[in-house]
Amino acid sequence: MDFIKTAYVFLVPILFFLSWFIKKDFKFFIINLLIVANLLQLFYSLFFIKELYNYYQLAKIIGFDFFPNNRINLGWQETRILLIIFLPFLFLIKKISSDKLLSICVFFLLIFDEIKKLIFSKSSSLNFSLINFSTQNLLLNLMNYISCFIFMYTLLWFLKRLSHQQSKL
Repeated sequence: MDFIKTAYVFLVPILFFLSWFIKKDFKFFIINLLIVANLLQLFYSLFFIKELYNYYQLAKIIGFDFFPNNRINLGWQETRILLIIFLPFLFLIKKISSDKLLSICVFFLLIFDEIKKLIFSKSSSLNFSLINFSTQNLLLNLMNYISCFIFMYTLLWFLKRLSHQQSKL
C-alpha cells in the first residue's frame, strides 16, 4: 500500500508536464488521470490512518503516556501528517478532485522530508531515498498499482465522476 505514495509522487509531475504540452482536445484525459491518481491517494490516507491506529494500540498496550502534561504539541511534522491524512478526502468533492493546486500541495507534503534532506544534507553524495519499497517487488507493486488505477478509472467513469462527464450530482 505504501507504493501508492511513491507512484503518486512520480505520476503527478508527469501528468502536470503532459498537461502543458498536450493539445487541448486531450487535456481532459490528463485531468481524468489526475483525478484517479488523487483518489488513489485517498486509499493511502486510509491505510495511513489504519497504521497510526495500530501504533496507538501498541503504545496503549505498552503503557505509553501520550500526553504526560495534558498538553498537545502540534509541530510541523504532526501538522504535515494530519494534512497528508485529511487533504485527500477533499478529492471526493467533484469540483476539487481535479484541482491542480491541491494536488501540488499533497505532492510537496509527501516529498517534504526528501527535499529537506537534499537541501540540508552535508554529504556530497546525492542519496535520494524517496523509494522506500523493496526493488525485488517493484514489478508486482507496479502491476498492482496499474490494476488499481484502471479499476478506479473505470469505476469513476461508470459513476460519471470524471471532470468532463455531465452529472446531476
